[in-house]
Amino acid sequence: METTPHGKLIEAVARAVIEHADELTALDQAIGDGDHGLNMKRGAEAVLAQIDAIAAKPLPEALKAVGSTLVMKVGGASGPRKSWRSTAADLRRACGSVRRRPRGRPRR
Repeated sequence: METTPHGKLIEAVARAVIEHADELTALDQAIGDGDHGLNMKRGAEAVLAQIDAIAAKPLPEALKAVGSTLVMKVGGASGPRKSWRSTAADLRRACGSVRRRPRGRPRR
C-alpha cells in the first residue's frame, strides 16, 4: 500500500527507535532502571504493526493513534510516552500542520 508522507515519517521514527533500542537502554541504565529502550522498542513495534491504518488517517488523527497505541503497549512508563510526544510535535512542525492555540486556551 502506498503511504502518506506522515506515514513514512512515523514509520521511519519507529524503525529508528527499534534500531537504537540498545543505546536507549544503556543511557537509561546510567540514570534509571534501564528499561527505556525495551519499552520504546515495544511501542515502536506496535506502531509498525498498525502503520497502514495509522498512515491512512489525517496527521492529527494519526498522531493520536500513535499515542493511543503507545499508551496501550508501553503502559505506565512515562519516559517512552514523553519521547514519542516530543517526536509527534516535531513531526507536526515538519509537516507544517501546527496551529498555535492562544495562551490560556485549554486543549481539547
